[in-house]
Amino acid sequence: MIAACVLAAGGSRRFGATKQLERIGDESWVRRTVRLATEAGCAPVLVVTGADGDRVASEVDGMPGVETVHHAGWQDGMGSSIAAGVRALSEDGPCRGVLLLTCDQLALDREVLDRVLDAFDGAPRRIAACAYAGTVGIPALFGRGWFDRLAELDGDRGAKALLLEDPGLRTDVDWPAGAEDRDQRRGSGG
Repeated sequence: MIAACVLAAGGSRRFGATKQLERIGDESWVRRTVRLATEAGCAPVLVVTGADGDRVASEVDGMPGVETVHHAGWQDGMGSSIAAGVRALSEDGPCRGVLLLTCDQLALDREVLDRVLDAFDGAPRRIAACAYAGTVGIPALFGRGWFDRLAELDGDRGAKALLLEDPGLRTDVDWPAGAEDRDQRRGSGG
């Protein structure tokens, strides 16, 4: 079993509104990301909320296999949000790995998630990560052997250092569109 941790806690300061609640058609960005993770077979799917936590949680309320984890220290940054999600997952029982996702990669689709999941060989210290813009990043799947390190992350630094730590433990999945995330609203310079 592979869990998913959807990072949806940020205050979207540069964006100017709660981007997790922005819509593509009739679906919010957070709900879309969660739906893709569940369709790919991830279980459980944890959504880490923070800013506008109640509103973000209401977007995924009632979705099968989905749980929300409110992170009171969300202002501390992405690393602390990853840690909050992984700590909740660690208490939730055994799984072979966790897939880290954000809501603002609008090119994300089921094919990308399937490719990342297929690239993961299940070994505890292995990682499968998307490769784009000359680096690697999320979506990224960390084997269970990384959970302790992920649970210790703090501040604004996400899991990038872990992704780069030992390239021999990582399988890269080419996804050029992964470089396109939404940090600013259309028409506001982004």
